[in-house]
Amino acid sequence: MRSFYLSSLACILCSTIVFADASSVSIAGPQDQSLSGNVFSLNLATEAGNIDNFLYQNSDVSSTYYTALSPSLILQSQFERSLFQLNAKTSHYKYGSFSADDHSDFNFSGKYQYKLSAINTLFADGIFDDSYEYRGMGLTLGVPNSIDKGNTKNVIKTEVGYIHGNIDSVAKLKLTLGMSKSKYTTQRTLTNILDTKHQYIEGEFDYLLSNQIYFSSVINIVDVNYSENELMNRQEYAALIGTKWQPSAITNVEVLIGYQKINVDEIGQDKNTISWRSNITWAPLTYTKFRLGSARSVANSSKLENSYSVIDSHSIAIGYDISDRLNTRLQLGVKIEDINYSDNSVKEKYYFSNFSINYQWQEWLSFFARYNFEQLNANDELLDHNRNSVSVGFNVNI
Repeated sequence: MRSFYLSSLACILCSTIVFADASSVSIAGPQDQSLSGNVFSLNLATEAGNIDNFLYQNSDVSSTYYTALSPSLILQSQFERSLFQLNAKTSHYKYGSFSADDHSDFNFSGKYQYKLSAINTLFADGIFDDSYEYRGMGLTLGVPNSIDKGNTKNVIKTEVGYIHGNIDSVAKLKLTLGMSKSKYTTQRTLTNILDTKHQYIEGEFDYLLSNQIYFSSVINIVDVNYSENELMNRQEYAALIGTKWQPSAITNVEVLIGYQKINVDEIGQDKNTISWRSNITWAPLTYTKFRLGSARSVANSSKLENSYSVIDSHSIAIGYDISDRLNTRLQLGVKIEDINYSDNSVKEKYYFSNFSINYQWQEWLSFFARYNFEQLNANDELLDHNRNSVSVGFNVNI
């Protein structure tokens, strides 16, 4: 694995040198944005609502009411050259008709940055996430009653890297070296074959072509290892080029497109596909904002059969501020998952929409109402389902 990293890093550095020769400068990627100064913030969110198809069933659906309590903490210390940030959030859910599915989710993350100079920064990030997979999703899609309680999955992720440049730089560079581990902590006799470790290197390069336009490129190399199922080990390679353009204060455009190669040990052959990443933000009025997003990614499949997924995600989000205190948000989207097996592939199309109304009553207290819709259309019609939920709640911020 050490030789994998060394050769991969050499490829990224060589690419940097090639671009630098062509442009007479080093290339770069965007710098991470953080809260500034010392921060201590406590938030408590409460929610109560109703779900009309709790088990994601195709027929004979069952509804339930639920309550949720989510405390969170942000702690940050900033010094002359360094910054440390800690985030912690827990969410606790209770369901009236499905008490066996009561559960808690946990998410902890931290980041550290050290400035070598005004334009050179070292960083390290870490994340631990322990979340609940509802019956009728993931491993139990289409068979929610095959288990009495949903599964639990945890992810551990660490990254270290280097950033050259800042928001005003002509040339920017970001190099990231990372590792993540993922596993189900329930039904281990079945789910241990899905234990995975990702090791990856990513390089991002931006160069200012004009007053508002950056030439942008991304190189990403990933090695995926299944500790209990080596046949599904795979390697992913992606290279994207494009532009980041901010023609005015109200418009921001990022569009990258390129090539992706996936090699799975079991299949023994490469899968080549185009890849892309785009985000367009437009705020024509001070109280209205639009955002369009689209991307292709590769992910582990949640199937017990040997497989992996290529996912196309598309979404549009609209925000409208009715007043200084009252605002609305609408999001529409689709996730198209192409699940690749050794001898065939199937598609699952997940549609979703979210609408919320938020009222900021005091600086420390806000209220909200939400509506969520989910729909799945699959090759296997028995997996198709619709799900609606409505909820109200409030947030207290200290």
